[in-house]
Amino acid sequence: MVLNFKRTLLINISVAVAGIGVLAGVIGWFASDIEMQATIINKDRTLARERSASIAVLAELKSNAAKALRYEQKLNAFLPTQEQLLDFPRTLDNLARVRRLALSFSFRGGQGVPEGVKPGSVGFTLSATGALSDVLNFMKDIEISPTRFLATLSSADLTRIGEGEYRLSAQGAVFFGK
Repeated sequence: MVLNFKRTLLINISVAVAGIGVLAGVIGWFASDIEMQATIINKDRTLARERSASIAVLAELKSNAAKALRYEQKLNAFLPTQEQLLDFPRTLDNLARVRRLALSFSFRGGQGVPEGVKPGSVGFTLSATGALSDVLNFMKDIEISPTRFLATLSSADLTRIGEGEYRLSAQGAVFFGK
């Protein structure tokens, strides 16, 4: 009877230990599966947030598209046509005359054609001679002061050629619309 009791006790303890082992294995498997599912859910939530932000930005861009179109039309109306660039040398000559400068001007070859919202441009070179303050103000007139033309100087060389007299040699571009 004692032997039978020991055997029953050992069998019960073995079954209990085996059950605990199987239960621990099942719990471990579920825990790793739950962790994997949590990672997938976290990635999905991040993707959903990113898409939501993208949709918000897209909605804002679409709402601003009408405004941008109005500004584009105003800018295109502001830019002269390519044919109107023929008046640009005369405008520069008038600015130089006001500043008491001797001016030589020429267009350079290789123009940029307007593409989409990007305006076209034509390069030019100029040389202006006169007092330093007049030459500097002339440069401001070209780039900053509002005239009919939108122009920029890409390079400028200012050289003293005599007592109180300076020469500006510059290259730039004047822009035109469609």
